[in-house]
Amino acid sequence: AGGGWVRRGAGEGGGKVWCGGGGVEGIASGVRAFLFAASAPALLWRAVAQHHVARAVAVPSGIDQLEAVSLGGLPQWISLRGHDRRKPMLLFLHGGPGFPQMPFMENNALLEDDFVVVQWDQRGAGKSFRGSISAQTMKVGQLVADARQLVALLRARCGGQKLFLCAHSFGTIRGDLPLSEHPESFDVYGGSSPVGEI
Repeated sequence: AGGGWVRRGAGEGGGKVWCGGGGVEGIASGVRAFLFAASAPALLWRAVAQHHVARAVAVPSGIDQLEAVSLGGLPQWISLRGHDRRKPMLLFLHGGPGFPQMPFMENNALLEDDFVVVQWDQRGAGKSFRGSISAQTMKVGQLVADARQLVALLRARCGGQKLFLCAHSFGTIRGDLPLSEHPESFDVYGGSSPVGEI
């Protein structure tokens, strides 16, 4: 069952080789060890980067807030981060639809100098995931309605100022419709990898 040293024949060059045991379990253990060793540096770098970014916002005029807001009758999580809470808000609409960007906030840290960056985990994604969410509410129309409600909430918080809007992939669906219906709510819109049809 276990491994051990096995002597090779003279025709094989002599000496000893390790003959591992455990079959599939041994292979699985080896794969797990390899994956851990390979991912450990990346996880460490990410933890250090997140810690650095979190410390960088710790200024009196800044904002670093994580909260649940009610959108479409469901608690959904948003993050607001910036070095000056008086700066305009930049709302990110993530793609997927299940690919939230909150875990990667450090990648956009430079934007926090000029904006209050708002990340939103839409219903069913990231911190807003609930196993009890009805499948009937996981429709494009509801996701767009949630986006409209969030835009109104954010504009109310910033005194009616226009928002900067950035949407990625599936997020462009949630961004395009509110933008076309209420262009007066937005200052600038940027779409990355937009969805052409649905």
